[in-house]
Amino acid sequence: MLEQVVQAIGWLDANDRDTIIRREQLQQAIPSLQAMQQDLVTLGGRGVRKYIEQKGIRTVHDVLVILRRLAREHGHAVVYKRAKKNNGNTPVYLYQLL
Repeated sequence: MLEQVVQAIGWLDANDRDTIIRREQLQQAIPSLQAMQQDLVTLGGRGVRKYIEQKGIRTVHDVLVILRRLAREHGHAVVYKRAKKNNGNTPVYLYQLL
């Protein structure tokens, strides 16, 4: 299940350490993850199932919670780095799989 989620977001696979994802890509992945929602409930771990049943998948925060929980179950991690855009006025978060 982790493979399908990371590919829907924009990584090549769960072992892709080089691709960096931005918030906009997480936002674009929401419809495809909503389509996979039933599979995530049945095949995801207990934490993923409970979160989806209670909150659903509606925001970027929901995508990140589900991604982090799935990654943790499979021995991976999601890290972020804060970067600056427009001469330091706008923060941008960049996400990477480890």
